[in-house]
Amino acid sequence: MAITIIRKRRRRLAALPLVMSDVISIGSGKPETPPKVTQDALDRSRMLGISLDFVIDVFPDEAREMKGRLLRHSLTKPNRTTRDESFLNKVLEADEGGGDVYNLNFSELAEIVAHGEMAYGKGIPCPRDGKLDCSIVDAVHSRGASSRATVFLSWVWGYKLSLVLSALRKYRSRQTNPEECFIWWCFFQNNQFRILGDNQPQDFFTLKAIFGTQLRNVGKMVAMMDRVTDSKFSSRLWCLFEVYTVSAEAIPFEVVLPEEASVEIDFLLKGGLGQLKSAIKVEARKASSSFIDDENHILDHDRKLTRRLQHTGHGCAQRVAAGCRG
Repeated sequence: MAITIIRKRRRRLAALPLVMSDVISIGSGKPETPPKVTQDALDRSRMLGISLDFVIDVFPDEAREMKGRLLRHSLTKPNRTTRDESFLNKVLEADEGGGDVYNLNFSELAEIVAHGEMAYGKGIPCPRDGKLDCSIVDAVHSRGASSRATVFLSWVWGYKLSLVLSALRKYRSRQTNPEECFIWWCFFQNNQFRILGDNQPQDFFTLKAIFGTQLRNVGKMVAMMDRVTDSKFSSRLWCLFEVYTVSAEAIPFEVVLPEEASVEIDFLLKGGLGQLKSAIKVEARKASSSFIDDENHILDHDRKLTRRLQHTGHGCAQRVAAGCRG
């Protein structure tokens, strides 16, 4: 069953344009026959980005409501699974910390909003394969909360929602027309019902093709770092691979950090820009991926990439330092 959640909506979000011709509607019923999947519909779906305004102004409240519904649903189950118990423990720990959904990272949030009984796309036909259950960007498209992506986000699944929102608020403050910013963000863009819900992770070459193609099509990247020194971002191979791609193909990108990183940056800048650069250590061989096959392929699938990744540190540091100063 699809879920329509109507909560407070900001005026800017209400004014977001609908640009796709085949709008995906959110309804309470299921269609009698699955929609025909066409290459055009698939391509348009693949290029959808989530609204910056939606993520900041609407998503946290809706995630909290979905969490409450899923919590009640899990608690009333007569026979809870190990997965149910794990979810309950994570939610209770977050609540005890006083942060509610803000204390959850995106791997934990995915179980609430991206796949499962209460998720955004539950029961909605996916324009990519014609089956029920779709990605978040497809689910919210009829609300104007997604449109053709204008920027690609490089980030880390382990970030907490509070950190991401802080960084995005800073990013929004730089935008002339933030209501026109739509982020190609794998969390919202990929169909997590298939990848996480059905436990069908995509292989390295599929992800490489998707990320590489969409990054080139979008033509602009934002690297979201959690901090400067010993950042999670610099320790993730997929992030370094994305930095490698924009560097090798001269795609413009900028860096955004959460507000709390300002203190660290001010301290490092007291020692000059050189000290800030030296604090940003990028060592590809010490970085890792959640899947060992991805790790091996990123580092070893060809010599050129390996050499470039090993030398990514200096170029990345220059760009990151410039972004920090901005």
